[in-house]
Amino acid sequence: MRRWVALGAALFLAAACSGTDETGGTGGAGATATGGSGATATGGGGSGATGGGGSGPAPTVSDPVTTRRVGSHDTYDVGPGQPYEEPDTVPWGALVAGDVVNIHHRATPYAWKLCLRGQGTPSDPIVVHGVTDASGNRPVFDFNGARTASGCNPGGAADIFDTASVWSLEDYAGFIVRAGVSDPYGYKPAWIVIANLELTGAAPGNSFVSLTGATTPYIGSPAGIWLQPSADVLLENNVIHDHGFGFFTMAKDATLEAACERITVRSNRVYGNGVVGSYYEHNLYVQSTNPVVEGNYFGLTRAGSLGSTYKSRSSGEIFRYNWVEASARAIDWVYSEDQTPGIATQSDYGVDYAYGNVVVNDCSLGNCAGAPIHYGGDNLGEQDDTTNLFVPTTPYRSHLFFYANTVVNRLDSGDSWRTAVFDLSERATRVDAWDNLFYFAGTSNYSWVQSSGDVALGGTNLAFGATVADASDLALAVNYTVTVGTLLMADPLFVAPGSFDFGLGAGSGAIDQATGVPAGITPDAGYAQIPVALAPVQQRNGLVARTLHGAALDLGALEGP
Repeated sequence: MRRWVALGAALFLAAACSGTDETGGTGGAGATATGGSGATATGGGGSGATGGGGSGPAPTVSDPVTTRRVGSHDTYDVGPGQPYEEPDTVPWGALVAGDVVNIHHRATPYAWKLCLRGQGTPSDPIVVHGVTDASGNRPVFDFNGARTASGCNPGGAADIFDTASVWSLEDYAGFIVRAGVSDPYGYKPAWIVIANLELTGAAPGNSFVSLTGATTPYIGSPAGIWLQPSADVLLENNVIHDHGFGFFTMAKDATLEAACERITVRSNRVYGNGVVGSYYEHNLYVQSTNPVVEGNYFGLTRAGSLGSTYKSRSSGEIFRYNWVEASARAIDWVYSEDQTPGIATQSDYGVDYAYGNVVVNDCSLGNCAGAPIHYGGDNLGEQDDTTNLFVPTTPYRSHLFFYANTVVNRLDSGDSWRTAVFDLSERATRVDAWDNLFYFAGTSNYSWVQSSGDVALGGTNLAFGATVADASDLALAVNYTVTVGTLLMADPLFVAPGSFDFGLGAGSGAIDQATGVPAGITPDAGYAQIPVALAPVQQRNGLVARTLHGAALDLGALEGP
């Protein structure tokens, strides 16, 4: 399989870019796609095929200053004083490998809806690239009242929307990636980069002006970025807020040719999306083979909405170095709906990796979850508190490797009488957890699992602040197993927990306590980065290097002094 890997990024940048990189240095073979010395455009690791192991991605910063890029094929510059004052007539539907569209920052938002259907290559992707101002402010697109860019239908076989069809999908999103009118079934836009943009306004109740000139409402669950079946798409360093879905990937028709593949979501800031009173919309909804999700800030959903901060229906997922704040769920990893012969038949379906993340479940933020981390399945049922064995009709995700994470739960019993760290769907759903730091505050009654599942707290973990039961009061012993290796109870001495600074202070009980992979566990080196080499930026998007300061790594996602 292919991923956005460091090698591929260097090839692309050497071939497609000249002039300056985004930090103001000299371009060419060493040019970077985001800020930070040596940062790469992509989210894979080392030179491995899957991109999970090896050296991993390079550090990035939250708001890098970016400069224009030059494509190996064509370059389109949009903005004040540029050849294209507005993005309207850029031939969006006709872009090909090596094309770069630079969107330059300006004081007022762009009021245009965007689209893509082309296929780049690993060395020459199609790139939509935001050029910031000197303070790192990205160009903004406000999709409320925006007009669909006429370049979405440049003519002939390059047209993206069938304006005569009620299924044109023009009303689905502010930025849509999809096959065009003349593309055959199974055609997928591919090797696409969308970077350094701020996107807002594709929300229910808002409208836009269509290609026919008609003022048209968005569908009830529109997205900031919507991917129809696509492959090898990279979202990097975008700010995405105030939509129905912030980011949505489509999978349909059961077969893999109708699903997304190898989507990378890297160093973005996504928050404030959702639909009031509805639990169907989330900040991100990812249904893809082999997604890599890293270095992101995922904040709360829209106030009054009921969806999850992050929801995924994927195979072989790598979820690392993210900062996640819990809404109805913090992270909702569930089975691949409508993709039983597709995503669910991949050899790595059902085994996923989550490491180096900070997960914050704190009601003082304005929302919180009774079970912040959900893994397995959902609307086909789950094991309940009976002796009857639940067996789903579709395979659920079954094995999560969960290590070097910091999980903070701060709830009172009035917020949630019972708070389970893991909500697992079946008796056999397994979590292998090591080198984590679990912090509990407030008067909620905490447990490791809710009703079912197999949690192995192997090696060394730390749990501080409350007594944690194995399962909820109503759970039956036949349905769950919790095994514990070394469980430390020492105070992590967070630097400033009231201000959400969960760095370790001097004398922390988590310092130098990581013991590595427990005996008998064999993570796949293609997906696991061991030992972890990076860390999330606290309450921001981006990645920082994790430097060993003592005799061993510390427990949790953040290294202490």
